[in-house]
Amino acid sequence: MVKKVLSMLLAACMLVTGIPAAAAGAAEKATCTEYSGSNRNAQDYATWADTVKSYLTVCEDGSLMRFQYAEGNDGYVAEYYDSSYQLLSTRAIPAELPLFGGFYAAKDSHFILTGQSNKKESASVECYRITKYDKDWKRLGSTGLYDCNTTIPFRAGSARMTEAGDYLLIRTCHEMYTSRDGKNHQANVTIQLNRDTMQITDSFTRVMNSSYGYVSHSFNQFIRVEDGKIVAVDHGDAYPRSVALIRYPLNVLDGSFSARGCEVTDMLEIPGEIGANYTGVSVGGFEYSGTAWLAAGNKVDFDSTDRTTRNIFVAAVAKETEEVTVNQITNYSADDVKAPTPHLVKTGADDVVILWSLSDSVYYTWLDGSGRQTGELYKLEGSLSDCVPLIYGGKIVWYTWKDSTVTFYEIDARTPSETRRIEVQSGHTWECISVKNHTATLKCTKCGKKKTVATPDSVNIWWQEQESTDGYYYSKFSNPFELGESIRYWIV
Repeated sequence: MVKKVLSMLLAACMLVTGIPAAAAGAAEKATCTEYSGSNRNAQDYATWADTVKSYLTVCEDGSLMRFQYAEGNDGYVAEYYDSSYQLLSTRAIPAELPLFGGFYAAKDSHFILTGQSNKKESASVECYRITKYDKDWKRLGSTGLYDCNTTIPFRAGSARMTEAGDYLLIRTCHEMYTSRDGKNHQANVTIQLNRDTMQITDSFTRVMNSSYGYVSHSFNQFIRVEDGKIVAVDHGDAYPRSVALIRYPLNVLDGSFSARGCEVTDMLEIPGEIGANYTGVSVGGFEYSGTAWLAAGNKVDFDSTDRTTRNIFVAAVAKETEEVTVNQITNYSADDVKAPTPHLVKTGADDVVILWSLSDSVYYTWLDGSGRQTGELYKLEGSLSDCVPLIYGGKIVWYTWKDSTVTFYEIDARTPSETRRIEVQSGHTWECISVKNHTATLKCTKCGKKKTVATPDSVNIWWQEQESTDGYYYSKFSNPFELGESIRYWIV
C-alpha cells in the first residue's frame, strides 16, 4: 500500500474562492495601490506601437513620481517615492475620455491626453481631450479637438508630447473618416496647445503628403522641439515606407507649426509593398545630439529570408550634410530570439545610452553623438517596459510593474557596471484583526484601510487511493478550528 500524508494548516482569516466578500471599513489613506496587469516589455511591438502608459518624472522637491494607466482599471494612479524608493503617497485621478493617449509633466502642470471613438464621423464628437492639472492634481480645465477627420484616436500607434515656451506639442495618430476607396486609413496627427489659455492654436489631421508632415500609415510617433521648431520621427509603411525624420519650418513659439515645406529624410528605407502593415521594423527612441538626429529600433535583415530575427540599430542623420548612417548595434543570428524594441536615453549633449532586453536580461551600451557605439556592452538581470528611462540622481532609472509589485532599476551613469534593483510592494498588506460569525475583519498595516470577508464554516476533503479508479474517500470537518491548528491525514 502507498502511504501519503496530507497536512492542512488553517489560518483564522482563510479566503475561499466563490464565497462573496463584503467591502467595509475606514476611508483609504493615499499610500496603497491595487490594480491588475503588467508593463513588462510593453515597449516592444512587432507591427504597430501602442500608447505609452507608464511614466516617471522628477518632482521639484526631489521625489520621484510614477504615473500609471492600466487597462481595465478605473482612472489613473500617481505614486510618489523618495530617493530610496520608499512609497510616500498615492493619488487616484479620475478617468477622462475612455481611450487613454498619454501623460506629460510640464514645468508647472500635468497634462493627460484622452480620446473617444467617432465611428459615425460626427463633427460634434470630442475625439481628443487635453486635460490640465496643477502639480497637486487639482483639475484646472480641459480643451477638446472636434471635427478632425477621426473615427478612432490613437489607432495603431502611440502619442508623445513635449513643450516649448507656452505651448504643448502633441504627436499621435488616428483612424480617419471613410475615404473614396471605402476604407478607413490611418495616419499621424499633430496638435499645438497654448498651455496658459488652454486653446488649441494649430492642428493637422487632414490627408495630405509628407511635405506637410503627414505620414500614412504611421505606426509610431516621436516629437522633439529644437530651436523652436518641431522635429518628428514616424514609423511609416506607405507614404513614406520608412523611418521618417520630418523637420518643420515654422517656429512654434509663434503659435503655429503647419505650413508647406517640411523637410523629410528617410532614416531607414523599408523594402516591401506600399501599405503592407508588417515592415520587420520597430522604433523605440528618438533623440538629437549636437551633430545628428538619432532614431533607435530593431529590424530584420532585409536581404535574408529569415523574417523573425531582429537586431538593434541606430539610424543617424548628420545635421550639416544630411547624410544617413545606419549603425547596427547587435548581430544576433537566426537561432537567437529577436531583440525587442529598445530605449534611447540622452545622458549628455553628445552621449546617449541604448537599452534593450533579451530573455531575462537588459543590455545597454553608450553611443556617441553620431549613434556609434563607444563603450563596452553591459548586462543586468531584469526587464524593460514602456517607461522611458530618465536620469535621476546620476542614475539611469526606470521601472516595471506587475499587479501590486513595482520594480525600480538603476544604472550608475558614471560607473555603468554598478546597478541596483529595488522591489516595492505598493498594494495593501492585510492583517486579520477579528473573526466573528464566519466574517473576518482585515486591516491594511500600511494605510489603515479595513474590509470584511467571509470565511468558511466547514471543510470537505475527498481523496482517492493512488492506483484506484473506482470510488473515493471523504471526510467532513466543521468549525470551530483554532488558529494554527493542523489536521493530518494518513491514507494507507
